[in-house]
Amino acid sequence: MSDLLTNKNQLLSQGYCVIRNLFNDKEVDEYKSIIRNVHGKINDIGGLHNYREYWDLIVNERLLKIIRYLLGPDIYYLYNSNSSIDNKEEMEDDAWHRDNACRIF
Repeated sequence: MSDLLTNKNQLLSQGYCVIRNLFNDKEVDEYKSIIRNVHGKINDIGGLHNYREYWDLIVNERLLKIIRYLLGPDIYYLYNSNSSIDNKEEMEDDAWHRDNACRIF
């Protein structure tokens, strides 16, 4: 629990945190396999919710429990998810952009 408290403090002060050992080795291998299979030869995929293979990760209860602890109980998946894989053969643009769907103009 102290690790989560440290992560919460880091998230609030620095805007990010690292959750170590969230997945075991078998789960990591499974997720890597899913990424390789879904991506195939495509480097960037948008709308991960369109791929059933990703839903076990999107609704992973351990992950959601940690997110709720860090951010509060009201969390939402906004269907704006992307996955990018670096094939090491090309230069990849590592910049990213996300519009805020809740922004009021």
